[in-house]
Amino acid sequence: MIIKTLIKLPALLLAMFLLTWGCQGQGTHPVSPTIHRGDLAAIKKHGRLRILTRRLDRLPRTGSALEREWQLISQFAAGQGLEPQVIYLDNVADLFPALLAGKGDIVGANITVTPQRKKKVIFTAPFAYTREQLVISAAGKPLRSLKELKGRSIAVQAGTSFVDKAGKLQETYPGLKIAPLKSTLTRDEILDMVAEGKINMTIFDKNLLEDYLAYRSDVKGSLYVGKEKPLAWALRPNCHVLKEKLDRFLTIATFQRAHREREKLDLPGIKKRKIIRMITSNSAASYFLYKGKLVGFEYKMALEFAKRHRLVLEVIVAEEHADMIATLKAGQGDFIAAMMTITQQRMNQGIAFGRPYLFTREVLVLPVQETGLTKPAHLAGRRVSVRPSSSYWQSLTALQKQGIKVKLAAAAEDLVTEELIDQVGTGKIPLTVADRHILDMELCSRDDVKAGFPLGPERKIAWAVRQEDRALLKAIDDFWKKEYRGLIHNMNYKQYFKNQKKILRYRRERVLLAQKGKLSPYDNLVKKYAKRFAMPWRLIISQMYQESRFDPNARSFAGAMGLMQLMPATAREMGISRVTEPENGIHAGVKYMARMRDRFDPQMDIQDRHFFALASYNAGYGHVVDARRLAGKRGLDPDRWFGNVEKAMLLLSKPAYYRKARYGYVRGREPVTYVRNIRERLKIYVQMFVEQ
Repeated sequence: MIIKTLIKLPALLLAMFLLTWGCQGQGTHPVSPTIHRGDLAAIKKHGRLRILTRRLDRLPRTGSALEREWQLISQFAAGQGLEPQVIYLDNVADLFPALLAGKGDIVGANITVTPQRKKKVIFTAPFAYTREQLVISAAGKPLRSLKELKGRSIAVQAGTSFVDKAGKLQETYPGLKIAPLKSTLTRDEILDMVAEGKINMTIFDKNLLEDYLAYRSDVKGSLYVGKEKPLAWALRPNCHVLKEKLDRFLTIATFQRAHREREKLDLPGIKKRKIIRMITSNSAASYFLYKGKLVGFEYKMALEFAKRHRLVLEVIVAEEHADMIATLKAGQGDFIAAMMTITQQRMNQGIAFGRPYLFTREVLVLPVQETGLTKPAHLAGRRVSVRPSSSYWQSLTALQKQGIKVKLAAAAEDLVTEELIDQVGTGKIPLTVADRHILDMELCSRDDVKAGFPLGPERKIAWAVRQEDRALLKAIDDFWKKEYRGLIHNMNYKQYFKNQKKILRYRRERVLLAQKGKLSPYDNLVKKYAKRFAMPWRLIISQMYQESRFDPNARSFAGAMGLMQLMPATAREMGISRVTEPENGIHAGVKYMARMRDRFDPQMDIQDRHFFALASYNAGYGHVVDARRLAGKRGLDPDRWFGNVEKAMLLLSKPAYYRKARYGYVRGREPVTYVRNIRERLKIYVQMFVEQ
C-alpha cells in the first residue's frame, strides 16, 4: 500500500522520502563521501549535483514551497546530465560549513539572501521571494502593531536569518527579549512549542508557514517584520560557471512559471488582476513572430479586446492543440483564441463559445497532381491525416458513420495545420483537411497542393471561455457584435488572409515554434558575442529589436547607428568601427552592455544588473546612479529596478529632484519604458522558445 502511494510522487521526491524513511533512528543521511570544492566542470566529472538541505520533518505536500525548490534543482541537474544527490543535515547551522568544506555543491533549503551570508558564499538569482512573519498560538491575542513587542519574548533558531531579524527588532523595541532555540529542532517542533505556550512567538518565512498551516490549526501568522526578501541557492565563492548556468536556468523557469499559475477568474476578478491571459497556438493564422514583432489575426484582435477593458494581454502558447481546453479548465488561462471551430463535443467538455467572428468551410487538401477525388465517396480506402483533437477528425468520423470507409491517420498534436499542408505538398502524407481560409494563405506561396471538395456545411469559429465565466462571455459577445466586419476586424482580416503580398512576406520571415528558437536574422552572431561576454542572448535580441527593428542601416536623429544604435564615439571606445556591418554592431553593443552590467555590484541579483545595464545603455550610467541614490533616500530598494529604482528615475524629470542630482535632468520616462518593453518582449521570447 505504501509503494502504491509513493510511485505517484515525482522521482526526486520519492528518493528524498525513501532516504528519510530509511534513516529513521539513524540520524542524518550520510554526507557524500566525495569531497571536492570545484566548479561545474569538477561536478560533471563526478556526475552528481550534491544538494545540501535540512532533514525533512514531514512528507512534502503537493505544491509546497520546498517541493517546488527541489523540483527546480532536479530539472536543472537533469539538463546538465547530472544526478541530483540530496544530503540531509540535522543542524541548520551546518549547511554553509558543509558547502564550503566541499561536502556538497548547492544549498537548497529555503535560504534567504542576507548581507552577512553574502560574505561567505555567492547566491544565484532568486527563485522566489518571501517575507518574515511572526507566528503565535492560534489561541493567542493578535498583535495590532509591532510596538506591542515591548515586554514580550521572541524565540529564534540559531543559524537562521531570523537571529539577525530578532536583533534588529530588539534595537527598535528595547523591551523585547530574545530566546535562542537549538539549531537541531525541526520546524514542526518549534511550532509545537508555540502552540503549547512554551515560547511566546517565533519568526517564519511566510511561504513555509503556509505549508504548515495547510495541516495544523494550532498556530497562526501575525504581523510581518520585514520587507520582501529573495530566496536563492547558495554556492561556494569559486563556482562562477555553476552560478551562471543556474541564473540562466532560473531566468527561463521564472518567466515560464509566471504563465503557469492557476487562477480561475471571471471578468471582475480579471479586471482586479489587470491581466487577461489568452490561450492560443503559434500559427500563421493566430500568433507568430515576424521581424521581432508579435503579430497574427487572433493576437491583434485580442489586443484590441484587452485595450477596450484596460487590461494587459498575456499570451499562453499551448504546446499541443489538445492541451488548450485542459489549460483553460485548469485556470492557466482565461480564454481560447486559436481559430477554434464550435463543436458540440468541445462544449461537452465544459467550455462555452462566444459570438462567431469567422465562417469557413473545411476542405480536403490534396497534391496538385491528384485528379481522382471529386466527392466524399471517393475517400473510401484513402488515408487522411489530421489531429485527433481537431474538428477535422470529427468531420471525417461523421463520413465514416455515413458508410464511407475513409482511413483516419492521427497526426501529432503539436503540428499546426500549415505543417500538415506542407507534408501533403512534399509527399510525406497523402491527404489532410484544412479550413479554407488557412489553405488560401498557404496557396499564396505554394503550388504543390490544391483545395478539394468541402467535407460539410459552413463552420463557425469563435473564442471560448469556461462555462461558468458568464461576465467574460458577455464581454466577448459584446466585443464581436460591435467589431465583426468593423474597421479593425476588416483591416486585420485583409492583412492576414487576403493581402497576398503581406502573406508572402509573413510566409518568408515568420517565426514558428518548429524553427527551433530563431528570433531574428542575427541569432547566431548574438549567441557568439553573448557567450563571449556572458550576456543572455535573448535579452540582446529583444534589445536589438527595440533599438533598430533588426535594420543594420538604421540611424537615429542623434547619430546612433547600426543594429544596436551605438554612437560612433562609443563604438570606437569599444575598439570597433563600421558598426553598420551586422557583426561589428552586435559585437560593440554586447561588449558595451557587459561593461555597463559590470559597473554594478556583482553581489546584486543578476537580473537586476541586466536591467540596470539596459537603463544605463539608454540614459547613461550616471543617471542610473542618481536614481539608485534617490531610491535609497525614499525608502525604496536601490538594488532592484522594477517597482523601486524605476520610480526614482521618473522623479528625476522634476526640478525638485534633478536640481539635487549629481548628473541633473533626465527624461526618466524613456529608460523606464525602454527597460519594460525589452523585458516584456523577453518574456514572450522565453515562453515561445524554450531553452534547448
